[in-house]
Amino acid sequence: MAAVASQAHIRLQAPTTIAPALEVRQLTIRYDQRPVLSDVSFQAQASQLIGIIGPNGAGKTSLIKAILGLIPSTGQILVAGQALAKRSRKVAYVPQISAVNWRFPASVRDVVLMGRYGQLGWLRRPKKADYELADAALEQVNMQDFAQRSIADLSGGQQQRVFLARALAQEPDVLLLDEPISGVDVPTQEVILHLLRDLSNAGRTLLVTTHHLQHLEHHFDALLCLNQRLIAYGPPTAIMTRDVVEATFGRSLVLVPSHERIILDCNHSNCSEKPALTNNDSTAKN
Repeated sequence: MAAVASQAHIRLQAPTTIAPALEVRQLTIRYDQRPVLSDVSFQAQASQLIGIIGPNGAGKTSLIKAILGLIPSTGQILVAGQALAKRSRKVAYVPQISAVNWRFPASVRDVVLMGRYGQLGWLRRPKKADYELADAALEQVNMQDFAQRSIADLSGGQQQRVFLARALAQEPDVLLLDEPISGVDVPTQEVILHLLRDLSNAGRTLLVTTHHLQHLEHHFDALLCLNQRLIAYGPPTAIMTRDVVEATFGRSLVLVPSHERIILDCNHSNCSEKPALTNNDSTAKN
């Protein structure tokens, strides 16, 4: 009898598989019966910082909106192994700053406090703990000194960090960011990217749409390449190859093979040459 009991105990203690922080299964999105994304499947693990790239119209923003449940889609979206409907409060969104009306009269602290409203429910006023979480979120993005300033008086980079703080006040496990480094200068881009790395190191999973291709190999753990379907998904050093890039961008993006290779991205308003990273300096930060 002792042997039988021992075996049962061993089975009970067997290790369990940890569910991905986010899993997308066979996601398809259509607008007026026109396919925007078809049969997209991938997994994102805890602490991963993932870049989503592709040309205009590839479905990058549509993917983000579908994960948030903002647009209709077919397929499955799981957060920590559970349906999105059960875990939606653990997924937060940072929109493009160009899509926000910055003229509304609100202080920085008020904007960040909006991240708590989903936890409060209708007609419930924020409590002391909610204000403390909002203040802590501002400290995380180094904007605590601007708490009483009007959101309209801030620079683009500062506004982006405030909206990131609003998302953090929601206490999410998964953060979805739509072009967070667009419309800001290069030093601000670096500040934001290092901040995103700090958040992933703290255990959060981040999915970031971007067309700033020069940042990919240094700042992201994985790249998700879209062009109305999933082209490739994996580490930047494996993804940034001629075959994958051409399958993703077609002729609108050119790689010049040399140690000083140049990426020419003509999918966006600024069609300009940018120095790209080579395999010699493509170590991603962990």
